[in-house]
Amino acid sequence: MPVAEREATILASAWPEGMADADRALWDTMAPAARMAALSKLDALTASEAPGADLGGLAAAIGLSRVAFYRLRKRWTDDRTLRAIIPHGRRKSRAIAPRGGSAEGALFTAARIARRLVEEGSLPSSISNAAQALVDELDGEISPQAAMRLLRSERLRIQRDPSHLRRLFGRQMVIDISAVSLAVPDGEAVVVAVVAEVASGLILGHDAGLVSESIHLQGAAIARAISWLGDQADGSDLPANTALVLGWTGDTGLMRDLSFAAWSTPGIKSVAERGPQRYGRQIVGLLGHRLGRLQFRPRATEPGRSGHFDTKSLSLPPTPLENARALVDEAVEAHNRPIIELLIEQGIMPPTDHLVNGLAQTLRQLEPHFTHR
Repeated sequence: MPVAEREATILASAWPEGMADADRALWDTMAPAARMAALSKLDALTASEAPGADLGGLAAAIGLSRVAFYRLRKRWTDDRTLRAIIPHGRRKSRAIAPRGGSAEGALFTAARIARRLVEEGSLPSSISNAAQALVDELDGEISPQAAMRLLRSERLRIQRDPSHLRRLFGRQMVIDISAVSLAVPDGEAVVVAVVAEVASGLILGHDAGLVSESIHLQGAAIARAISWLGDQADGSDLPANTALVLGWTGDTGLMRDLSFAAWSTPGIKSVAERGPQRYGRQIVGLLGHRLGRLQFRPRATEPGRSGHFDTKSLSLPPTPLENARALVDEAVEAHNRPIIELLIEQGIMPPTDHLVNGLAQTLRQLEPHFTHR
């Protein structure tokens, strides 16, 4: 029997009235091997409901002892859901489990909200408002931090679905800057400027340095992104919708000029110009706090903080700036590697004119405002 037909037959036997929405949402996220294991269990469980079924034989067929199969059957009888039969399915996940509520419900509701964010083309920073909406819909049974983690993962999962990825790639990007979990020998935080494509999460350009260099680092990241995209800005496509968090110069007049220039650039949809207190909002909203083996630490440069780390809180010891830059390069490469593999698999890389024109057009018009300061 073909795999798809076997799957449909077993699922119909397990849930004659159809899978619950929460089970379907969970099923869609499972890896192929996990689905096959679940199908074998479901097949055995539904067969065990027949009068005179050989329970010992059914248990052996799926590699379980008779006692383990009885326990599985009891869970299935008590709670006829997918969560009842998958490993650790009824344990609360730190990332998604509501406080005393339904993990399946959180997953399903988050997927619905994340899908709406994708379809509306919302920028990554909107994830915080969406997370509060998720908390409210679940009557406070999930923490805001868990809601943020779940929405980010669901948004990326939906965006990286081939049908969405081909349609959305190149339409949005973020330009941001944030401290990361690295410090130079005197304890000052290393900051990383990032240009990232939103649908894939691919980092197009980056540069690392100290917070006093923020504007120059952003200029260097933009230049790297343009180099990666290639000479393809022929103006034949709409500019990419872009969220920009401006690096702080310490000069309010210059910041005002930069803000005006940014808003005048085609494609710019959001400009945060209040300096370090806004750092990291877009990139963390898009990627979460991890960058390879490093972490984004945007709060390190907020007003009232010294911009220095207690180096005991870092997993890596303080290091000269050149070494820190090499570590950031390594982290970005590790982050990008699986994304590039996916883009190649989907025929999106190497990039073609119609996919990157909008990105390149916006970046080329922004670059002079950063590099000529």
